Amino acid sequence: MRVALLAMIATLVPVVAHAQPAAKTTQPPTAMAVLANVEAMYKTPKHLSARFEQTVVDPTFGRTTVKTGTLQASKPDKFRFNYAPTGRKQERRFLYDGKTLWVVEPMNLQILKHATQSTDLPASFAFFSGAGTLTSQFRVAITTAKPYAIAGATVLRLTPKQPSAQYSELYLVVDPSTWQVTRTTVINSSGLASTFAFTKLDLTSAIAPSVYQFDPASEPAFKVVEVK
Repeated sequence: MRVALLAMIATLVPVVAHAQPAAKTTQPPTAMAVLANVEAMYKTPKHLSARFEQTVVDPTFGRTTVKTGTLQASKPDKFRFNYAPTGRKQERRFLYDGKTLWVVEPMNLQILKHATQSTDLPASFAFFSGAGTLTSQFRVAITTAKPYAIAGATVLRLTPKQPSAQYSELYLVVDPSTWQVTRTTVINSSGLASTFAFTKLDLTSAIAPSVYQFDPASEPAFKVVEVK
């Protein structure tokens, strides 16, 4: 989850007869250029870790939930989400080692095991993978629509080229000074919107492979449910 970095082109205004100093104007980058910058920025780092705040808005039931946690990802296809405990209740964990997705649900005393051949991070985090697949899967445009627009940021709106129940729209909020993605929003076909806002981003610290591995024997009281 490649293209070269965009050169921000400054156009010199021709010198007029009065010999006034030449002025510079900067053309705003196109949506494709912004995405190219994002993908180029994330091309080198092999690992990513961050804190997140996830906000889920369900228009069907008029419900909004907010949770926090930590994210770890390693190229090309490993990730882990640890949700922070709510009071005394342990929250879910998601671990993907490139072959198996484990969803640990302490509140239900169960572990969901998803066997999959997928080698992609979720599309909302595919900008990090280094695969450069976003432009093949999505149409991209710059948007200033609320509530996604954030002062000082560039917001990309991606829509799938092929119909998808999982993704109706995908928004990436980009810091144009670093080309880092600070927020992602996924809207599914039912209108449910899930937003991740990232803080304390770390692209330099190594993450051990064991972080993404899970042994269900470590939770002997949990029932393992295989999902196909």
